Amino acid sequence: MFATDSHHLVIAALNDSYAIFFAGRDDVERRRRRAATRAFTAAFKLGLQLSAPFLVFGLVFNIGLGVLARLMPQMQVYFVGVPLSILAGFLILAVVITAMMGTFLDYFTGVMHELIPLTESARAMADENDSSDKTQDPTQKRLDEATTAATSSRARKSTPGS
Repeated sequence: MFATDSHHLVIAALNDSYAIFFAGRDDVERRRRRAATRAFTAAFKLGLQLSAPFLVFGLVFNIGLGVLARLMPQMQVYFVGVPLSILAGFLILAVVITAMMGTFLDYFTGVMHELIPLTESARAMADENDSSDKTQDPTQKRLDEATTAATSSRARKSTPGS
């Protein structure tokens, strides 16, 4: 990480995170933390749901290979089992890929719809902070002060005694 200077990306991400998560705005931060927690929880649940067919197959298949190895110790179980495991895994993937993609897309659209209001509120707060940092529009009094200061500095430069 240090050899490729990737740590600068981490530092920049931490610095930029303050633009999204404002300090002192408890209501918005609380909503974002809850939304992030819900999103991570749902992602973990979705990952288990999508991998369940493969986990069940792997468990049952390897238990079966273990029993077969006990029943026939002369047979090279892994020599036969690994190619069968790969083939069965691809077959399971071919059967469940459409259901997996549908489930994933439903989850993804739900998360995006949940996060859109949070990003809009973050933009509104960023615009709020940007507008407070900008200089004020010049009033007539400030314009007059600027012109008098400019003319007085020119007058001082043009006088020979100064």
